[in-house]
Amino acid sequence: MVTVARMLSVQENGGCDGMNVLFLRVVDANGAPLDGIIVRVRWAGGQEEIVSGSKGPGRAEFPLYGAYWAQVVRDVSGRAYTSEETRRIDSVNPDYADLIQGGYCADEADCRERDATRQLCYGHYSWEVEFRRSW
Repeated sequence: MVTVARMLSVQENGGCDGMNVLFLRVVDANGAPLDGIIVRVRWAGGQEEIVSGSKGPGRAEFPLYGAYWAQVVRDVSGRAYTSEETRRIDSVNPDYADLIQGGYCADEADCRERDATRQLCYGHYSWEVEFRRSW
C-alpha cells in the first residue's frame, strides 16, 4: 500500500536549484525497512526497476525528468508481489495543490501567476514515496 506520496517542500528540496529525485522507502507492516523489494518506476516512454536497500535500509532513489508512477512488483528472489500504483509524481509540472503544500506558492492564484511568468521550479521537484507491506 502507498502510505506516502508527497512532493518535498521547497526547503527540503534546496529551493529552485534543488534536486529532482524520487526517494523511495519500502517498509513492513510495523514500519521496519525491507530490502530486496523490486519497485517498477514507469513513465510515458518506458520503465525501470530499482531495488530497495540500494540507498540505505529499505531505501532506493530514482532521478526524475517528468511524470512517473511507481509500484512494487516482486522481490529479488523472483517472488511476485503487487501493490497499488502511486499517483502521478511529476518533477516538471506538478499539480498546484502539491506546489501549495510544498510552499512553492501560497494559493492557486499565486501558482497561476508564477506559472504564467515562469517563476516556478520546472524540473526541480523531488518526491518521497513509501510502500508499506500489505502484499
